[in-house]
Amino acid sequence: MLRPEFALPTAGNGERVAARIATQFMIRYCMALAKLGGGDLVRGLILATTLEANVRHLQPPSEEGHTLASRDAVPPDTARKPISVSAVARALSLPYETTRRHINKLLKEGACVRVQDQGVIVPAAYVSDQKEITEMQYVGLRKMLGTLYAAGFDLEGMARGELAG
Repeated sequence: MLRPEFALPTAGNGERVAARIATQFMIRYCMALAKLGGGDLVRGLILATTLEANVRHLQPPSEEGHTLASRDAVPPDTARKPISVSAVARALSLPYETTRRHINKLLKEGACVRVQDQGVIVPAAYVSDQKEITEMQYVGLRKMLGTLYAAGFDLEGMARGELAG
């Protein structure tokens, strides 16, 4: 959604410009995922999917998320919900065996920990050690939002779900 000062009588909602900006962000994010996966994009994606599933229930406005320390605190392992290998494979539309092999490597590296009869988690200690990746993701997100804003998009309106310009 374009801010009024950028709207032209014949302009649409700027979907193509937004798509180009989002693509730039996704490419930078894939680079961060590849780095997280030790140079392997698929492994990084599996690790990120596992982590997201572990802490999804802690995202705002969840009550449990608000009870944890600060916004920047790394949730403890006890707050993480394990995910099965098959659930990760389904979430990514990857073959089970491919996902299992990558998760086994992540387990050996300490990037994942098996929780008995429940699945795997990405432990808080590992997440805390990934400050460079977190910084890459944050900088990329800020750059995308700044570029959208500079291109005339109404970010507050978009956050409210307003699509028309």
